[in-house]
Amino acid sequence: MTTKAHKNQIKIGGGFGSVPYEGIRGWNVELQYEYKMVENLSGFLSLGKNAGIYTSTGRSTGSSRTELWDNSWEYQISEKFNYADIGLRYQLFKIGERYKMKGTIGSSFAQSVFEFPEYIFINKGVIEEMNIVTRKAEVAMLLLGIENSVSINDRFGINLNINYRTTFNKKHELVRDVNFHNGTSTVKTGILHVVNVALQLGYFF
Repeated sequence: MTTKAHKNQIKIGGGFGSVPYEGIRGWNVELQYEYKMVENLSGFLSLGKNAGIYTSTGRSTGSSRTELWDNSWEYQISEKFNYADIGLRYQLFKIGERYKMKGTIGSSFAQSVFEFPEYIFINKGVIEEMNIVTRKAEVAMLLLGIENSVSINDRFGINLNINYRTTFNKKHELVRDVNFHNGTSTVKTGILHVVNVALQLGYFF
């Protein structure tokens, strides 16, 4: 094995990633550059995206003196989480020359792009009014993670990254109301934490 002679690595891959407002699991894609500074320490830069679509559904049944109804409703919420990371990666331990586990710490600079109904009125299971808007919010987050790395040969490797990002306190809180004919349902969310798991192919040079 001659991977120790290579100080640079480009990684590309993807997997699963959550989004902050809905908290759902979506997809992830990421491009990363890593530079080996000393024997067990490297620095890295990465660009990535998490994205997901949430479908809200419901049903209303009932009757009055003049009508009987049984209606179902459905609408979608779309969210994207774009991020740029900068940080350090320290080798925790290794098995032989092929497998290494590394700890990650750094900063994420992220933008959430959230497309949702700002106003919606559902009357007896029928969506009568809905105003879709796009909200963008930028945050800085602490990045913590673990990387499992396996070298295939002196040029290629496979990496499994598990990353957690947090703002510590909820940022850019958003209150959303869904109005029904018999009341209102309120949801309050914000940007607090985001998780992604990515399988990447790395090239050493």
